[in-house]
Amino acid sequence: MHIPDRETAFLALGNGRLWGVAPIPVLVMLALFTLTAILLHRARFGQHLYAMGGNREAARFTGIPLVRIEVLVYVICSMLAGVAGMIHAAQLYSAEPASGAGFELNAIAAAVVGGTSFTGGRGTMLGTLIGAMIIGVLDKGLNQAGVHFSYQYIVKGLVILAAVYVDVSRRGR
Repeated sequence: MHIPDRETAFLALGNGRLWGVAPIPVLVMLALFTLTAILLHRARFGQHLYAMGGNREAARFTGIPLVRIEVLVYVICSMLAGVAGMIHAAQLYSAEPASGAGFELNAIAAAVVGGTSFTGGRGTMLGTLIGAMIIGVLDKGLNQAGVHFSYQYIVKGLVILAAVYVDVSRRGR
């Protein structure tokens, strides 16, 4: 579905600038980053999430409502994915359901490269943000170098493997 070219608030969400300087998608990302960082690191909800990720059984024994927290996590993730989808559609001037295919690999790579443990219970918002920047630079660099997309997946997979290896070796000490 093509989105008309006229200027709308929806299109400004993906392409607009505040005062002609700051890109609105970056401002949305920073606002959501701040909100979720506070939720994760300063609220009881975040403590419960880290407890669940570190040892689910121990979290259950401490009285954490696992099902309720888990459902809330899925709801929050769905809302954030919806915001990202709206920004992506506004940037493309098109709402194509398959246009986000493969983005999940970038999300996993960003989290793992940023220091989030595959085994759970460890990770920070700032680390994930740095990981996302690294993956973004890697994506842009590989695209500009003309590397075929199938090889790009291999490179990202190797980066994930290296990050997991570092995490496992760090935990082994």
